[in-house]
Amino acid sequence: MIIIAISIIVSIFTTIFLRNRKLGKEKILNVYSSPGKWYLIKYLTMLILFQLRNLSSKLKPGKAGIGYGTKKLEDIEKLQPLSQEKKAFDAVFYQGVNSSGYYFAGGIERRPNSKVNGLVYLLVPELGLLESESLPKTELNADETENSFAGGGISFTPVVPMKKWDIYYKGRMWLGPESNKTWYNVELKAEFTSDMPHFVVDSDADKKCLARAIARETWTKEFFKTLEKSHQTHYEQMGNITGKVIINEKEHILNLQGFRDHSFGHQRDWTLLHRYIFHMLYLENDVRICIGVISQPCTISHFEIGYVLNPKTKEIHPVQRADLKLYQHGEDGEPPKSIAFTFNANDDKYDCKIDYLPYNGVHYKGNDIEAKLIERFFVGEVNGVKCRGVSEWHYNNVGTYTK
Repeated sequence: MIIIAISIIVSIFTTIFLRNRKLGKEKILNVYSSPGKWYLIKYLTMLILFQLRNLSSKLKPGKAGIGYGTKKLEDIEKLQPLSQEKKAFDAVFYQGVNSSGYYFAGGIERRPNSKVNGLVYLLVPELGLLESESLPKTELNADETENSFAGGGISFTPVVPMKKWDIYYKGRMWLGPESNKTWYNVELKAEFTSDMPHFVVDSDADKKCLARAIARETWTKEFFKTLEKSHQTHYEQMGNITGKVIINEKEHILNLQGFRDHSFGHQRDWTLLHRYIFHMLYLENDVRICIGVISQPCTISHFEIGYVLNPKTKEIHPVQRADLKLYQHGEDGEPPKSIAFTFNANDDKYDCKIDYLPYNGVHYKGNDIEAKLIERFFVGEVNGVKCRGVSEWHYNNVGTYTK
């Protein structure tokens, strides 16, 4: 009876908001929403809805899993069947850093018609940033395989769910300005291993943070339909990357603090995104941090997401709040050379200071190259503890680039 009563109350409030949707404040730069007149009640309504959803999932036996709650770990780690949508996707991404100055980032995004978006970056001390052959374009022909995300000499293969993945690349990589490239023959053989917990956005993101993000927006029927349609499953895991890379016959041993993610859904439409900034930070005390801010104006124009992981205790604490505002950092398309921001997790405050290294790996994704992404590598500190990391800056790129 209590659940029914709450559902009725939520339905009434939602109807009120839909009829009074024009009472919100003007958007910052016509993109970023601010809390309006009904913000507090909308915020509380979303918290109630999240509580109901959690209760409902607990009352349905046999539904434990990741994403929509219907898949087990051994199934979720495999290549996922692509939907019938033109922009269906299934993507994995990896990165790693170490104190010697090696940085790695690479990914494969499976797409329909036997295509993938693939990329590899490797920052080598005393050499510079190596970029896989096709970059800045990422579209490649897929290598048809039952168990590997593969194409263009790149492959990521699940071996043991949530425990071990193989990482491989063989091909040419280039260094220097696009107009005067220096080419290297590269073979990377490594594995990602982990005994750390995974973070699933659907279930593990801070609910108050998500409720604030949704409550800022103007509520319409179209808004909620788009919110549901654009949903995707996304989970992440910290770990370690070990192996070797041979560059023009010279061998380099890799021992990196690492990160990976896996995303899939009915479709990924890069045109819907306005911007995002993600930082993955690896501290000298082995604490790992993921902190991001996303702007997808058709649904949520400002959403803070992330977590702090203590590998010793295996505890993950989701980000509760962050003061990083996208419009204050590189909104004109030129990312800054340094950045500082604070965030909270587990009611603790984290002060981050980051200095980006002078290497920007630029690549493009989406049909007609709809998204511009900049892979950035940095040093910094968090609450006085030194760190290194990788950051990804996304910009909507519709109609602004032709290659």
